[in-house]
Amino acid sequence: MKIAFLNQFHNSAETQAYHSLRIAGERLGHKVIHCANSAEVDACSPDFVLAPASTRPKLNDFPHYGVLHDPRETYLSERQFFNNLRTHDGWLALSGTMRRFARDVAFSLGRDQEIGVYYNSCQRLDVASPLESILRERRLRIAYFGTNWDRRRARLFRMLSHEPGFAICGPRDAWKDIEPAAYCGAPPFDGQSVQAFYAECGAGLCLLSDKHFRDDVISNRVFEVSSAGALCIASAIPWLREHFGDSLYYIDQRLADPQLLKQILDARERIHADPAAALQRAAEARRIFEEKFSAEALLANAALHHARHASRRRTRLDEARQRYNPLISVIIRCGLQPVDMLCRAVESLSRQTYGRFDLILVRHHDIDLSPITAAEWPNIERMRIVESPGGNCSRSLWSGLQAIEGEYFALLDDDDWLFSNHFEELFRPFPGAPQSGFFAFSGSITVEAEARVAMGSGFDNRHLVRYGFPVSDRLEQIAGSIATNGFAASRGLLDEALLIDPEMDTAEDSYLILALVSKTTPRFSHAATSVNEVGHPGRISATIHPRRFEDLFTLHTRMSGRLHPAPGPRDAWNALREEWEHRPAAMTATGQAAEGKVVLGDNTFYLSSLEEAELRAVAEGIHIDGSRLNIGCGTLSRFRKTLTLRTPSVPWQYAAELRFKRPKTFTGDLLLRIEIIVRAGRAGLGLLAASGPDYLFRTPLRPRPEVQVINIPIEDLDKAGPLVVQTWDEPAAAELEIKRIRLLTRRDV
Repeated sequence: MKIAFLNQFHNSAETQAYHSLRIAGERLGHKVIHCANSAEVDACSPDFVLAPASTRPKLNDFPHYGVLHDPRETYLSERQFFNNLRTHDGWLALSGTMRRFARDVAFSLGRDQEIGVYYNSCQRLDVASPLESILRERRLRIAYFGTNWDRRRARLFRMLSHEPGFAICGPRDAWKDIEPAAYCGAPPFDGQSVQAFYAECGAGLCLLSDKHFRDDVISNRVFEVSSAGALCIASAIPWLREHFGDSLYYIDQRLADPQLLKQILDARERIHADPAAALQRAAEARRIFEEKFSAEALLANAALHHARHASRRRTRLDEARQRYNPLISVIIRCGLQPVDMLCRAVESLSRQTYGRFDLILVRHHDIDLSPITAAEWPNIERMRIVESPGGNCSRSLWSGLQAIEGEYFALLDDDDWLFSNHFEELFRPFPGAPQSGFFAFSGSITVEAEARVAMGSGFDNRHLVRYGFPVSDRLEQIAGSIATNGFAASRGLLDEALLIDPEMDTAEDSYLILALVSKTTPRFSHAATSVNEVGHPGRISATIHPRRFEDLFTLHTRMSGRLHPAPGPRDAWNALREEWEHRPAAMTATGQAAEGKVVLGDNTFYLSSLEEAELRAVAEGIHIDGSRLNIGCGTLSRFRKTLTLRTPSVPWQYAAELRFKRPKTFTGDLLLRIEIIVRAGRAGLGLLAASGPDYLFRTPLRPRPEVQVINIPIEDLDKAGPLVVQTWDEPAAAELEIKRIRLLTRRDV
């Protein structure tokens, strides 16, 4: 097979993975091709695409499989990353956590729930570390490779760099803070040099980011070290213990830096104390790697997974077409763009995997359509030309609408096109008969003349621009979320009144979409399959049209009565993110709270991640005289150890403004830590600015039996005002207890 590896990064772990996969692919008879952007994917025309970056959606009309090697936090930190994930045709993962997450995502989208077993691993090696002589001569070094993009455990690596026998590698700028003698350069990411250095040193260290550690998601380091026959000192996560057993030397990554350093040094002493056992461990780890987790084994899994996925898809489509294959009228207004561009749009219809097509070509300017009408187009059963010379935008569109004969209809601009599975995704689950009130739409991809960077995804001229239905009652937002070429609708939605031309020069497609949406419930395909190309000659921006105001006024007036669309559904990503923020403390960063607590707030702030023993309180409690409660919300005079509050039954209303105690003199970073139990309702906790009503920090709190710990970073105490306890966004009171308020700093400050 021809497999595209989509990677926009340079000198990265993904670069290393590509070279390993290329070598493994050659051994398996597959060709793995590196692609940095969508143009390169199109150029290589692969059987399928491996997409390992959360920053990249599917932008090409080839099967894409998202490789889930990032933890769930990645997809719950940015909506775009979650949307990117959902555009893929399928998913590949190795860790149990991410396989379950991928399965649940697949279920939510109605897609194939088989998750492939795959990871960007390294290839098998023909040579192994001369470990026996290294141990005999006591010249063992422990190597650590990393680009250090997240600056994890900076103090630990500084401490390691002062110890003899440690070799830290990676880009020089990433390791400026370590002892220079411990820095060993940046071996090229060529699929061989990294493993060769592990072999030379005899041992490797595998530490994970806190997010990977919490989600039991591995790093490729354990595979690289094991492939070289070297010893691996690794974080003790369940996945490694299950699959590698006692072949690794485990350390507890939850420990503070000094204790973790001691465990690493103790592991080295155990290696030297029993070299025979160390040799057995290295050999067993290499055997496990080669049999189960080498690039050869996992790439073979991916290829077989694609074959099974494609076979099931063909079977489902064949069965669906036999039951019912709908006739869809597609309107293309033509005359401004050259005929070869129009051919591309028509060809994208002919390649559709589902549906039969009645093509309506509305000619509003002079153009020779014979190259279209004279050709044979699969799937296009009828083709008609409707003349609409010199008409405005709505006249040409409504000329096409009045000519519809299919059970459904869609629009396609002459400079746009569709992925081959566009109507397949719109109609899934496939109906057995014509559907009334049908309106489905896809996500949309924009193609620009110049490549630009978008959301960390590297340079590309294609970008995911529309994905999902907005939670809004603003007409512009609702209409703007659905691409003109992105929907299909039942012909029955076009009643007699709607088939009358509104006589608009702009926004005619928005008016049509809003009118259709107001008459039914729109269904989102959760796939991005419509492509909109921008910047062509003849395409004038509607926003500068002299009749723009009149057209928008017409749109709003027409939609102000019986056709007014309802607001969109609840924001699913926000709901999922909110659930994620209330995960148990066992899943949060090391040392933040004991079991039975939920940790919220800014947990990326360095003071948040310190152990309780590494912090000291510079102040605790509140000033009763400087605080105030709204009537009926509680009594401040009773505040000794806990403060019981009941918020008003009005959204966003304050229940209390609390002045927390402060040290008389202190400069430096502080952490305001509040411990609360919410008994009922949804409350909010915020920190106001000292200078006015603006919030420096605010978070929602929902009822839970556990104590909720909120960490608020304070870099300038003079800018911090009072704490605010309020009702959240629902007209219902919340009941809560504030257990403790402390202002913390490092113990050694």
